[in-house]
Amino acid sequence: MHTLRRPSHFIGFDQIRHATPPNPVQFLNFPILIAQVDRAEPPKVFPDDSRRYTSSIGTISPDDRQVRATKDISTIVQFMAIDYAMEICELRLQLDMASTSLTVDPSLTPLVLTLNRLNATTSLDARSISFATRPPIQAKIADITIERKGGVEWSRKFPCSMHELLTFELGCSQSDFDNPEGCGIQWWQDKENVTSCKLTTWPRFKSN
Repeated sequence: MHTLRRPSHFIGFDQIRHATPPNPVQFLNFPILIAQVDRAEPPKVFPDDSRRYTSSIGTISPDDRQVRATKDISTIVQFMAIDYAMEICELRLQLDMASTSLTVDPSLTPLVLTLNRLNATTSLDARSISFATRPPIQAKIADITIERKGGVEWSRKFPCSMHELLTFELGCSQSDFDNPEGCGIQWWQDKENVTSCKLTTWPRFKSN
């Protein structure tokens, strides 16, 4: 089922006259999937929903998911651009070193993370994805340097289309110059604080 194309909720919207230029609105879009993979153990599948717990009203599955990068472990994140004509996407990585959910391995050198775009056209399944089965790298997006005392606020804009799946891999730089042995960072993706990886979408209507 996860390979089927999502049906459009916006039938007939192309026939509606829109404001030109479009109204300057935006909204945040958090990942639909966050999962780790391990290059040292290619078949390994990491547990999903590890913060699930049982309460008096039943099983609770919090939204928060772990993002982690080490010498061998990287994190796959997948977004979907879901709203009508919101076709300019901005990927953001915001890390606040004062956040209690953020853990960084001690080192004297800056931490360098590599962000790659993966070639995926269908939804991924966190219960089965591994380093061996992850989609191939489509392009390198950036090397992101994180100062260990200051954190980082990084962003990149690019075109996207409605219902497009956008899949990325965030991991430690494998360059010897960037010292992958000294790289280690993890945090819990939380929609309520600044430490997060998210997608902002902007309108790009066609003129009628």
